[in-house]
Amino acid sequence: MNNPSNDSAPQMPNPQAESPKHDKKPAIKRLQRVLLVILCVILAICLILVSTYFVLYHMGKKSLQQTPTVTPPPAVGEVEDDGLTLIYQGRKYRYNENIVSILFMGVDKKDLDKNHGYGENGQADTLFLACLDTESGAVKILPIARESMVEVDEISEDGNSAGVVLQQICLAYAYGATAEESAENVSLSVQRLLYGIAPSATAVLDLSGIRKLSDLVGSITVTCNENVSSHGYYFKEGKQYTLKGNKLHAYLRARNDDVDASNRRMIRQKEVLRALVTAAAAKLTQDPTAIVSMYNTMQPYTETSLSLAEITYLASCCVTADLGSRFEYVSVQGTTQRGEEFVEFYPDETSLYESVLSLFYTPEE
Repeated sequence: MNNPSNDSAPQMPNPQAESPKHDKKPAIKRLQRVLLVILCVILAICLILVSTYFVLYHMGKKSLQQTPTVTPPPAVGEVEDDGLTLIYQGRKYRYNENIVSILFMGVDKKDLDKNHGYGENGQADTLFLACLDTESGAVKILPIARESMVEVDEISEDGNSAGVVLQQICLAYAYGATAEESAENVSLSVQRLLYGIAPSATAVLDLSGIRKLSDLVGSITVTCNENVSSHGYYFKEGKQYTLKGNKLHAYLRARNDDVDASNRRMIRQKEVLRALVTAAAAKLTQDPTAIVSMYNTMQPYTETSLSLAEITYLASCCVTADLGSRFEYVSVQGTTQRGEEFVEFYPDETSLYESVLSLFYTPEE
């Protein structure tokens, strides 16, 4: 019998020898596809974030544009073009349409949403009007003394108007059933103070919000301008302090009881404001889209007429301009005196008018 030769015998496949050779390429291809999908998802998320940021930026820019209505006393200045042009001491000043003004209020209340009744909803203990030139990035800030005597709309317990009364501007916040109504009432008094120019928007921060803001931006370092104490903390004149949380809260609220105590406290608050904005701008420089998370974090402690789009636009202007180093404070001179019940500040009319020119107008060549 003839045996078949080895050459003609059927060759059985060896799976152990062949499968690694055939399976390796598909596995690599699958891994490549997975990595490609992950990369596409990451890029898509980045694109969405960046696109959202730019959409918000342009929406905010458009919505904050406004035209002034100025009615200064005839003895101080003249008005042309419905307030777009003012004439003072023989020189013309043109309204700067790039200015966005935000009225910041720090109120002595922990829960903004809680209504204690008209006239009982706290006071605007701290008031700053920040005017940002969105073209140049320059910022001018007008600290408004809480004791400034201005016309305030009083609201009765049933929600009806009880008339307009000359009183401390800080009391205007008390007349509102909601934080929004209270802020609007303060804004109206500021508009009267500034000869008819209304703030572009308002932003209210409650007592708890100071600590939360501090958590977001980190510690700041300041030098105290007087001996003052508050909430168990003692601050010494000329000494440098690193502030955060409760200590920052105490420093901002500390005030002595003499006639000029509020003015000295405003000096401390100005330094704190500069430091906080510088710290926040540094964070946003690293990640401009972080404004959304900051906005969401601060919402329970704030009330603002600003939309997220407007905040995004303003934050972008601040970051690109190195805002913290470009603060310029505008002061209003006047008379501070002890009234029948409280300290009263009466702004000097000429000084106030010149401040309005500095904040909102540009001299024509």
